[in-house]
Amino acid sequence: DVGRSCKGRYLVARQPIRAGEVFLSEWPIFQGGPAAKYSRKAYEEAFVAQVDSPEASVLDDDCLHPCSPLIDCMAGMVLAKQTALSQDLCDDDAAKERRQSAVLRLRKLASLTRSTPLDAGATTAAEEPRTYAR
Repeated sequence: DVGRSCKGRYLVARQPIRAGEVFLSEWPIFQGGPAAKYSRKAYEEAFVAQVDSPEASVLDDDCLHPCSPLIDCMAGMVLAKQTALSQDLCDDDAAKERRQSAVLRLRKLASLTRSTPLDAGATTAAEEPRTYAR
């Protein structure tokens, strides 16, 4: 059996797989969108005020703007870290569950960052949006 004799992880089909059949599916850990849902909660008011500017309708996907999906996704990460670190959310069961969910999402993200080497440009590009965080 190849799966047991070699090192590494392998998917082993226990039943026949048909063409087009989904057998492995993952949901995104963090996501962002052009509505700036997370950006409105995570960033300073002066930065979020750009949402209502006339230039908001014409955006590149990777620009430094609160409506950028990439910046909104990063805001979701900031909010998850804030939720995971807050101790005052441990009063009721729903708050504990939200905190545990945020911790799990951050652990998943951390495991992905350890598995993929980063280039030097990626770390310097990530520093600029931090200047606008609350």
